[in-house]
Amino acid sequence: MSEEKKSAKISLANISFSVLFFYLFIFCLPFLKRIEILTDFSYLDGRFIEYLTYIVYGFEVFFGAALLLWISEIIRWKEKVLLGDTRILFSWLAMIAFSSLSLFFAESVFTGAYYILVLFWLFIIYLFVVNKIKTTTECFLLLNVFVLSMFLQSVLAIAQFVKNGSVGLYLLGEQILSSNMPGVAKIVMGGSNHIRPYGTFSHPNVLALFLLIAGIVAIHLFYQSRSNKYRFYSALMMIVLAVALVLTFSRIVWVAALLLWGGMILQKIRVSREKIKVRNIYLIIIAAILLIIGVLLSSAIWWRINPFLLSTWGSLQVRSVVLLRSWVLVKGHLLGIGIGNFIIEVAYLLTGYPIWVVEPAHNTFVMVLAEIGVLGLASFLSLLYFTARKIIGAPIFLRYIFVAFVFLMFFDHYFWDIRQAQILLFLFLGLMVNPVRTLFEN
Repeated sequence: MSEEKKSAKISLANISFSVLFFYLFIFCLPFLKRIEILTDFSYLDGRFIEYLTYIVYGFEVFFGAALLLWISEIIRWKEKVLLGDTRILFSWLAMIAFSSLSLFFAESVFTGAYYILVLFWLFIIYLFVVNKIKTTTECFLLLNVFVLSMFLQSVLAIAQFVKNGSVGLYLLGEQILSSNMPGVAKIVMGGSNHIRPYGTFSHPNVLALFLLIAGIVAIHLFYQSRSNKYRFYSALMMIVLAVALVLTFSRIVWVAALLLWGGMILQKIRVSREKIKVRNIYLIIIAAILLIIGVLLSSAIWWRINPFLLSTWGSLQVRSVVLLRSWVLVKGHLLGIGIGNFIIEVAYLLTGYPIWVVEPAHNTFVMVLAEIGVLGLASFLSLLYFTARKIIGAPIFLRYIFVAFVFLMFFDHYFWDIRQAQILLFLFLGLMVNPVRTLFEN
């Protein structure tokens, strides 16, 4: 047996049980299976409101196990707990404090308290990454587990699109999807309705977010690899992830992928010093496949982006209505309306509109400002600022992921109130400040 193989086996053997359970947690993160605990606000005129319902997700069981094992490891081995960058820690504690302050103005204090518990939960995930992902092997496995999970989600998304409905994985959290069902995200293709795939996520836009980040990681792994077999594997991942992303018809993520994936590939080519002929062949194949998919779906893509169609602007008009009402809330509550209470308060301002118009503002910064006020937004911006300072010398893929997060915060709310996206954010924030990142190749 070669020394390299022996070294790899020793590294794998040294991975703690807490980290192994954390890998399971990340692998299962896309699966939406959950327990819902209804509140007085869970239904609004008969429509289920996820944001006002207490939810425990199946994947959180694995992190709970990882956390208990970590605590036992701390006690047994007297491990020191690192708190990460102190400036980021202070920003986070300030955000918790201002979220707690906002409860004095909340319509539903219990909903706000639930969201504060979620914030603590996210910070524990961040601390776990900072403390337990300590070697390049552990981080390499973490990234591969995440990409593999999203590869499987991509296969499921493609199957949903081909079938034009759900495939029956309801035990894993897949929603019932049909082109005839109201409330299911659709596009028009060939003159008839066609679903946008969800995978096992709550919405195609959340699936698109995860595909975008997984694509950045896959590009990093593709260029970091020295093995032809692994390079083929990562190229296959990139192809399937890219096809699934096209099928989500998430326009803003399309733009982000074009800029970030394209920019990262160009930068990798420029800084690479070894021969890249084989890699170029893979990239040409990927581009050709995407071109073929684009031609086959040209009518649907044009329906989605045609500036002269009302369908192109319909969702933007609805979002602008909610955004305008958000500023009414902000002006009247500089210390916030209460974390987790946005839907309750904006519903009062949307009386007379159809119930489906009542939704979060599609801007993370506006959501933070409305719910926890000016001081809360300042602490959130401080957290992002000090993270940005921290990743100046980080590997390319982490810098691109950070840019992706900040860019998408201007166009969606999922980083603030959808658990899967929140965990994704704090998983990579943990990697961005983790000392092990400096061991990565650029």
